[in-house]
Amino acid sequence: MMTETANPAAPKAQSQGFWQKLVALLCPDSVIAIVFVFAFALIAIIWLGTVVHIGNERDDAIESMHRRNASLAMAFETQINQSILRADQVTRALRREIVQRGHHIDMVDYVAREVVESRMFVNLAYLDEHGNVVASLVQSGRENLADREYFRVHQLNTGDEIHIGKPVIGRISEKWLLPVSRRISNADGTFGGVVVVSLDPQYFADFYRRTAIGRDGVLELIGRDGISRLRQFGSVQTFGEDRSGSELMQAQEREPNGSLELAAGLENIARYVSYRRLPDYPLFVAVGVARDAVQLPLAEEARVYYASAVVANLVIAFLAFLLIASTSRHKTDLERLARSEARFRATFDQAAIGVAQIAPDGRFLQVNRALCSMLGYAETQLLERFHQNILHPDDVADSDAHREEMLAGSDTGTAVERRYL
Repeated sequence: MMTETANPAAPKAQSQGFWQKLVALLCPDSVIAIVFVFAFALIAIIWLGTVVHIGNERDDAIESMHRRNASLAMAFETQINQSILRADQVTRALRREIVQRGHHIDMVDYVAREVVESRMFVNLAYLDEHGNVVASLVQSGRENLADREYFRVHQLNTGDEIHIGKPVIGRISEKWLLPVSRRISNADGTFGGVVVVSLDPQYFADFYRRTAIGRDGVLELIGRDGISRLRQFGSVQTFGEDRSGSELMQAQEREPNGSLELAAGLENIARYVSYRRLPDYPLFVAVGVARDAVQLPLAEEARVYYASAVVANLVIAFLAFLLIASTSRHKTDLERLARSEARFRATFDQAAIGVAQIAPDGRFLQVNRALCSMLGYAETQLLERFHQNILHPDDVADSDAHREEMLAGSDTGTAVERRYL
């Protein structure tokens, strides 16, 4: 006697240990490790990409600022160069006038007659060989300026070079002045005096107001001697500062034009500075923008990028956690199924009674050793046959009808007796 059951979804015969192999194939511990490594690598890539992107934006912003500063420095250089050139043209013309017409000249009449542009200078004067002011645009009593630096320079040098002096406070105007002067030589080459145009530094400072270099920006005109002719910081103007030991001074001595980052200036403000050396005069200009004006917007953008990276990393970590948890549960389920299948196999194979699993068409899917022993067939022989092949001919019709009832669901299992060949 044997129990007959029907399973429409029964698979083909499976080899022993199938579920254990499936567990090893689909859900090994290495899968969790791969998920972890992949998630870690993706997070690392996001952080690396964020850091590189922020660094590139910072470099681009600094490079852009240096280019902008260089353009401003070039414009400031052009203004200074043209202003000094015009001042020098005035000194040459005045000197020529003095030599041709004699040493007595009405400066006010001369300026009006020659239509000299007076907006950029405070005074125009002629000093004799003793330093006495012979003629001056600013009327005053008899003044002696022999102690001025520019006078002593021309007195001691016989050459005909332009001299751009250090800033001084005018004794008559009581304003800061930037003297541009030339020597007057007598016919025999002896010293005959000096003509000097006293430029108004405020004229150059107007450039500061026309440029957008920020609240902490700075504009400088420095001599190659290291003395500042003009320094504009905000609304504050300073003159005559010694810049000979500064990093900026050292940089322009190495290269005539360039850009650099100064850790701290005179106001203890870090700046990006561009400078240019005037080719025709012993001066150079510098334009500086506060580093914070560049860095603070970049820092704000960086915070946004870092926040986005944190969110992306949390999403990746959450998805990785879900995947690892799902994989772990799936592995546990497969292991449980594998253990159940192992128990079934042990019970099936070691049962004392004959047991067989049969497909709806009557084909043997699995048979145990007890059934093989009872019927006298090898396992392989039974798996090649149909259930009907080994039934007694008189029992085939009844067995087929019983099987149809089970397939239809009207009979879920009944103990019956069959005769086998």
